[in-house]
Amino acid sequence: CALMIRLAEEHGALILALEHRFYGKSIPTADLSTESLKFLSSRQALADVAKFHSTISQQFALQPGTKWISFGGSYPGMLAAWCRSKLPGLFHAAISSSAPVVAVPNMQGYNDVVADDLADATVGGSAECLATVKEAFASLGESLQSTAGRRELENKFNICGSMPLENEENQAVFAQAASDPFIPQSNDPSCAGKICNIQKQCKFMLSSEFTISPLDKLAALVRIAFGKECMVCDAGADKRSLTNTTKQGGTERVWLFQTCTEFAFYQTCDPDSRCPFTTSPHLTSLQSYYDMCQLAFGISGSEVETSVQASNAFYGGDKPPGASRILFVNGQVDPWHVQSVLKSNDADELPALMVPGASHHFWTHPPKPSDAPAIVAARLRIAEWVQHFLLETDGDVGLGTVA
Repeated sequence: CALMIRLAEEHGALILALEHRFYGKSIPTADLSTESLKFLSSRQALADVAKFHSTISQQFALQPGTKWISFGGSYPGMLAAWCRSKLPGLFHAAISSSAPVVAVPNMQGYNDVVADDLADATVGGSAECLATVKEAFASLGESLQSTAGRRELENKFNICGSMPLENEENQAVFAQAASDPFIPQSNDPSCAGKICNIQKQCKFMLSSEFTISPLDKLAALVRIAFGKECMVCDAGADKRSLTNTTKQGGTERVWLFQTCTEFAFYQTCDPDSRCPFTTSPHLTSLQSYYDMCQLAFGISGSEVETSVQASNAFYGGDKPPGASRILFVNGQVDPWHVQSVLKSNDADELPALMVPGASHHFWTHPPKPSDAPAIVAARLRIAEWVQHFLLETDGDVGLGTVA
């Protein structure tokens, strides 16, 4: 987090970073079996943070009144917020960027925001772009439903293997892979690639240079995204990775386990949503995600839903009870913002900042000359809130907003 480092330098602060258990090198068990992963949860991570706080305080002889501020983006942003709300005696404040603190099984809102982004002129989208993308994926869905159409898709999209789309699970992998270039959570207006952001993708899909169908344009775009490599659509390989319990080969199980046992966040493409991708056949369904939980860990869909309810009850969702001094920052273009805190509460104890045109915690990245004015302004606003929080004491909660 480049912004955190700069603010620490300004305030003469100590910078500390803690690796989450089961990520990176911090694996406390011999394998990644379901039995071992029972020690993986956000609640356990907060317990680790509390222990870390105690250890560091002793190691550096920090005084009891030392003000700790937690920073994080995405899942670490969730943890940053919960460090303050669940450990208020240890953390003075939190800056929580792009943090989806409201768990949800069916996250239809994710692809609804993708549709909004493709139509948003401020980031290079348009209504025509959205309509063209939807038409391309509707044609893709139609082609999947006939033998001749599947052969055509395998050829157009340079799919590896012999007739892989005869397998319905491979069709789901293909539909997801074809939509991946359009995921705007990492949208960077100044990126250099030919189709690397919304503006360039829409320009490609609307190009009149070649009089070809939207499906053909989509295929050409996907070929650029995959480069010279053919597209692998092998659901069997994906299943094997989800059931591989070794430390070396089972890393994809880790976050999946947390979704199955705490948060879900399953990004579906349902017929009754505004998802711009393939909705018929209905391949990216909530059940398809529940099937992964069942396969990998023996966890049923009903158990996932119970766990989501328990997470929201424990953390409070977008209204954490009694919480204060947490700044929630979100990007307008980032589809994850639908599960975050988007409005400040009445006392401004939980202020919220929406950054126009910004993708997933983009303001935390190292500054560049090409950064949009909204990104620069967001960094300044965050710095103001950090200053405000540092001036407060525990008796000052709710004194008001930053001027």
